[in-house]
Amino acid sequence: MLNRSNDTGPWLDAVVCSSVRVNRLAALGHCVLGLVALVAWFMLLFTISFVARLFGSPFNPTWFAVIVIVAQFIAFAFVRRPALERWQIAPGVDPGEIIAVAPDNSQAQHYAYNQDHGFSFKRAYFALFLAAPVALDEAFRDWREGTRLKRLQREPAARLAALLLTEQRKVTFDELANHWRGDDLVVALQTAAELPAFQMFGNEPQGVALSNSAIDQLLAA
Repeated sequence: MLNRSNDTGPWLDAVVCSSVRVNRLAALGHCVLGLVALVAWFMLLFTISFVARLFGSPFNPTWFAVIVIVAQFIAFAFVRRPALERWQIAPGVDPGEIIAVAPDNSQAQHYAYNQDHGFSFKRAYFALFLAAPVALDEAFRDWREGTRLKRLQREPAARLAALLLTEQRKVTFDELANHWRGDDLVVALQTAAELPAFQMFGNEPQGVALSNSAIDQLLAA
């Protein structure tokens, strides 16, 4: 097996930078959407309260709008989308052993404002009423994800990419442990699990491979 980390290093840097850029742009988009929703809700609530005050309502329009918006953020804390699980990879007790637990996100899509599984008036109401906190929360998640990706240790993953490019197939964790030089295989796999250029296989025997697009990019470089 070859060790061409010098060849795959710039490619991996580009992959990470692309993923970071996608998350940064998504964060910006969600932030703008959240601010627009916040202003829209404030104007709507202010207008409703102002009209109601013309008919004798005791509520101050500004305070009414602020209180309802604060209530939106408080309510959101109880229905916030759960975070997606990640691959859990750690060294085993025996030398060269890799313990990997694939993420189970089968229940991660069950939250109050999810619209990906058919229309529901209840979910639509939650999505509309909580539009501002939902969008701002997604902006925070996207920005944090971009920061986390930027801090990934790339050199071990670059060596892993070089090895996988040589094989161009699924390589099991046991095979990797037998041929890997150094003690940073776990770090390489942890980084690979976070990037779309790598494919992680949770079914036995567990392993990893480069995606077809990644192979094409590396061969064309």
